[in-house]
Amino acid sequence: MSDKDEEIFREGLGFFAGPELRPVALALINSYSANSMWVGCDCQPTERIKPRLIPVTNAGFRRDPDPPQPPLVPHSDVCEFNQDPVSATRVRASYKRRPRANGILKFRLARGPSEETQVRKPNTPVERINRSTPRPGLARMLCELLTEARVQEINPEDHFPTLERFNAMTGRIKAAATQIEIADGRFLNDWIAVGLSELPALKSRIAAENADDWGASRPHGILLCNFHDIRDREIFFNNDQISPVPVLGRIAVFGEREAANRHPYLAICLIGKPDAKSSYPAVLRAYAHPCMNWAKWALTDSILERETIDAIQRCRFGLSNRDIQIRLTKPLFDMNVNMEGETQPACIPDFLIEVLSRPLSRTVVIETMGYTDTRYRNRKLRLKDYFTAIDLRRSDKLARLIHHDPSQFGSEDEAKREFYKSLRDDIISINNGTDQF
Repeated sequence: MSDKDEEIFREGLGFFAGPELRPVALALINSYSANSMWVGCDCQPTERIKPRLIPVTNAGFRRDPDPPQPPLVPHSDVCEFNQDPVSATRVRASYKRRPRANGILKFRLARGPSEETQVRKPNTPVERINRSTPRPGLARMLCELLTEARVQEINPEDHFPTLERFNAMTGRIKAAATQIEIADGRFLNDWIAVGLSELPALKSRIAAENADDWGASRPHGILLCNFHDIRDREIFFNNDQISPVPVLGRIAVFGEREAANRHPYLAICLIGKPDAKSSYPAVLRAYAHPCMNWAKWALTDSILERETIDAIQRCRFGLSNRDIQIRLTKPLFDMNVNMEGETQPACIPDFLIEVLSRPLSRTVVIETMGYTDTRYRNRKLRLKDYFTAIDLRRSDKLARLIHHDPSQFGSEDEAKREFYKSLRDDIISINNGTDQF
């Protein structure tokens, strides 16, 4: 393939494709299809067999042959051709907040009692979830709870976990659960265990329920708990005196790169009877996401994001000496920024900073550059227009984007100094009303 053909395909059919070059790209697709040609994608450079792109006349690329012809190599998570436009739209929709009726959000996560839970086989790898895959139902419920309970707002004291702060957080989560209906007339606050200590009571209540009273669902509830690791089919805790919790079905874990170990995690587990013959509930399936610490369940995507939080908190302390207060948030949902183009990614910045003394001023968007490979960095950089357009929903100014990118500096100390200076200066200028960037 020539460099010109590759550019046409990327600009007309890739992840950030716009409408201008799509007709040109489809004409090129038709030429490749007429000559029975397919494309080997270079997104997996270490693989001997390349991921395939099969031209489909007047449509674009199909990712795999039909019928499948193994061996098949999947496209990289950050490949521009990882998804077709229809799939990309479906993925983005799963990262949007769900509509509420009179303040009530309906989730139907449990099947009827006649349907058996599909039990995972031993040594089955956990399912890895990232922003290129749809967000599972359990994950969507978790994100709704944490957003409503303001857990994703990170305060100065959150680095110092205490039981008092933990109890305050779980109280807000239970309050948010009153707005979620899990079956007709049944609300989550009556069927949630926040922490392992509440799980036995929840299981007993579920066991005592009549399945006929739950309509098309089955008696079930939700467990939220902090844990250390998942191995095979069990959730392990950072305490040898606590027995691992077995999970019968699907286990999904958020993580952009599989090898990373990002404990502590927060798990949301579906609790119910595996089938109509079972007498006692079990964990049917689970979703896990890295979080800050045992008393602050704000979800974080990587270890480097936690380092970004530390860096922001250091700057926050310095700003407080100037009587400048900020709000730091880790958003979980698409910000609904719409740009021209056929396919659009979910716009979810890593962090948002608001200057509280100027509530309608510019937002500062912080993006953590977690990896050094070219495809990852290019995709992050191409999201700039989406992130800076966040403020255009309420003003005529663009948001300020700052990258936390330690790999671009000669030493860790230099990286910290430069990030601190850049963030401090921008926030001061916003506070003083002198921002011209």
